[in-house]
Amino acid sequence: MKRLFWQMNPLRESRAKLFQLIRDARAGEMSVEIYVLNYCAITEALVKHKAMTEFQRSLWILQGLSDDLRWKVFECGSEMGWRMLMDDMPMMTDPEFEDVKKMVLQKSRTAIRWKRYLSEQPDMELSGYDGWPSTSTTISTIPTAFPMSTLSNSLKELSEQISKLTLSLKNQSQQ
Repeated sequence: MKRLFWQMNPLRESRAKLFQLIRDARAGEMSVEIYVLNYCAITEALVKHKAMTEFQRSLWILQGLSDDLRWKVFECGSEMGWRMLMDDMPMMTDPEFEDVKKMVLQKSRTAIRWKRYLSEQPDMELSGYDGWPSTSTTISTIPTAFPMSTLSNSLKELSEQISKLTLSLKNQSQQ
């Protein structure tokens, strides 16, 4: 009876369930918070049954994230000196799963806040504020690198060259 039951009812915490969860999360079928919650439950059992290492648990969580979020977490982990690859430098430390989980959730919340910030930007533009100083203050504060006489001579030369080119092209078209 047990054998028949287990054949028909797959395990709740298996690698197959984990890979399905990662695929669903990558497809955008769930929020990052739900993904992390399910990922924690599945991988806790897999680590307990020695079907996954703590290092794999800490890194595989990135697989279910969007490319942007995955990059942000990877970048922060690298800056913190975490070993992010199987054959990374020996002086790097293995990441703690709880630290990686906190970083994933924090970066996800930051991304959500950033999207909200961007959605509120058109309101500022409509009110006449574009975030840039007026051109008159910008022009008056920029020092000139060339004396005005040199600049005017260069413009005259350029203008003469354009005139010669125009005449040359006109003569060629007539011929």
